[in-house]
Amino acid sequence: MCSLYLSRQGLAEREVTEIYGITWPVWSPLYFAVENYIIDQAGHLYIGLNDLRTAIYNRYLQKPETNSYYLKRVISYFEEKRKSLGHFSGKRKVNYTASRVAYELPYLLKSLGDLEGLAVALLDLQLVLTLLDADGGLYLVEIWKATGLEWSDIAKRYIEVLKQTIVNSYLEMEDLDTLGTESAGVKILDTVLTLQNFFQQVGDFHAASIIMEYHIKICEENVATGKLQDKKVLMTEKYSLACLYVDHSQFAIAEKLHREVLEFRQRIVDEAGDNVAVDDKWALGTSYHGLHVLYQQLMDNEKALEYLEKSIELEENCSNSSDLSASYTNMATIKMNLGLLDEALEFAVKALKMEEDINFGHLPPKIGNLFTNIGLIYRRKGDLDKAEQFYFRSLQIKRQAYGDVHIDIPISLMNLGTLEGIRGDLDKSLTYFLEGLSIYKALNVLPGNVQYLMLQENALLTRWKMGQFAETLEDFWPFLDVVEKEERVDFCLGWFLTDIAKHLISEKRNEEALRITLDIINSKLVSAVNIVHLDHLDTEMHPPDQRPVRPVSMSLDHAFEKWPDSPDLLQQKAVNYLIPKGDAQEFVRLLNNLHDCTSHGSAVYDFGLQMLNSDNVDTVMLLAVSEAALEKYPDSVAYLRNMVSCRRKEGQQDIALSGAKRLFELVPDDTEIALLAISQAVLACEFDLGREYANITKERFSDDQELLKKVDGMIDLIAEAEKDSNGQSKED
Repeated sequence: MCSLYLSRQGLAEREVTEIYGITWPVWSPLYFAVENYIIDQAGHLYIGLNDLRTAIYNRYLQKPETNSYYLKRVISYFEEKRKSLGHFSGKRKVNYTASRVAYELPYLLKSLGDLEGLAVALLDLQLVLTLLDADGGLYLVEIWKATGLEWSDIAKRYIEVLKQTIVNSYLEMEDLDTLGTESAGVKILDTVLTLQNFFQQVGDFHAASIIMEYHIKICEENVATGKLQDKKVLMTEKYSLACLYVDHSQFAIAEKLHREVLEFRQRIVDEAGDNVAVDDKWALGTSYHGLHVLYQQLMDNEKALEYLEKSIELEENCSNSSDLSASYTNMATIKMNLGLLDEALEFAVKALKMEEDINFGHLPPKIGNLFTNIGLIYRRKGDLDKAEQFYFRSLQIKRQAYGDVHIDIPISLMNLGTLEGIRGDLDKSLTYFLEGLSIYKALNVLPGNVQYLMLQENALLTRWKMGQFAETLEDFWPFLDVVEKEERVDFCLGWFLTDIAKHLISEKRNEEALRITLDIINSKLVSAVNIVHLDHLDTEMHPPDQRPVRPVSMSLDHAFEKWPDSPDLLQQKAVNYLIPKGDAQEFVRLLNNLHDCTSHGSAVYDFGLQMLNSDNVDTVMLLAVSEAALEKYPDSVAYLRNMVSCRRKEGQQDIALSGAKRLFELVPDDTEIALLAISQAVLACEFDLGREYANITKERFSDDQELLKKVDGMIDLIAEAEKDSNGQSKED
């Protein structure tokens, strides 16, 4: 009864009698005594009543030593049965014994806590293939996790088992004298492919690539010896490995493999001409598709679209609905990236309808990615609620298919986090991002994985927006280490990196700010403000005669050629170089350039005047900017007042008077300007004009007694000034 309790699926009567050496005359009375409490499941006796199970446990199995004793008895039996299956030679034996051992032995070893014994059992390829055939690998994943081994270590152990299998198969073929016609390596290719698919399902890049690379090695060796006649098998495997590399951001090696496979498949199609087989055309289409995905990941929409269109053309000719659906999905992504959202949605819906037809309404796991894309389209259209619905459907499908820890899950979580960020719920957004990161860490993905880096950046950005600067920077530096190593700065958020550099500059953490700034400048993300930051840092960190010699492309002057519309560049150069040197001509030139290539209008010259706003401002600079502004805006009161003030200080009273006249006409209701015009007429010795302005002012502001007194006083001054002027003339 204890053995029945401890088994996974129950035990057959024959198994019970063999385990304990019980004869049928002894067993029969015992069986009939408990028959009403035992369920017969396809010939296996199973204790189904919970009360009986509880009673057995309380009476016999509470003590660890008793539990261990019965487990070991049953394990010993099934271990002997495993050994009786013999060496695996490349083909699974479909029989009752293999199934019973596969279903019971790993479970019992796990229950005993014998993890090394469990690992040994799970490395038996006969058992592995049986379990994979039963449920597609779900139980195998669960039971392997109990060993605590990393998936890459498990893959390496399988490689050693496969090597031994080749040896065993070789010896067997030698005995049968079939070495001349068969290959031990070729015989296990199906098994290697099954393991490869298993590790891809697990979602561990390291493990899957280990098996794939070994698969390719076997194929290449046998192609070289002529034992593998169909080189297409090798190319199919190389294509799969290239796709895996793309999924995990190993783009250089992925492109090399994809190109090799494409050339091979293109040659086959070209040589066949009109007699080309449909399968060969389809294979060529998949190569185009693979390159499309590669360039899409590299954000090269032009190349991605080129190869996708070639792929769709072949797929439509081959009537391959499944691949065509994937291509429509990818076309939707490209259209979305190009901002053609309605067209993108049209392609996505076509792909969804096609998948539903193919799968008779059932939605396979890959549909999760399609729902993600549809959600993204709706998000960009501004329909956040609709986007959320598709994101959740995507996540649900993936979790049902793969569980909570799988390489496809974090993408859905990242999209949900981004959505909440747009809504302004940063706490909820960060929760999604951190959950996604925990899955990537559990899967031990490569640090340079594009999606992993993107998710990290989103989490960092969210914390930054929340004002958690110290916490963000603590995690930012390891992130930047990987980005630099993988040369992925181009794919980061440039404005976010710039903002971090700006923050570090404000805290005088110049070395760190310089590192980020140079990273940005040496990437496609560079903007004018990064050149400004570099110039500022070089000034702060070095005496003038010890500033580092930078490439011309990093200079302010070169930056002006590239970004003539940048106020940041203008301010940096003006405040630090042109204004201190009094270079009014260059300052005005840059202001005019900025004005002419932007729509900021007079604000450009206001910006320039703000830089000159100082008690010690150079009158020449102020005058130059004001008169440059007057050429564009001749009726500007502010610029006219500046011009009048500067010309007056320089003693150029006639020119100043011309400005005062214009002001008097433009602003007839301003008392200050009225007094300015009167006084300026006096300074220019235009006494009659001064009296005229005075009389007009008295008429305009007849109720302002205080102003009238000032004007009368100025009239007296005009008379005195005129008298002095006449007297001076007589003396002359």
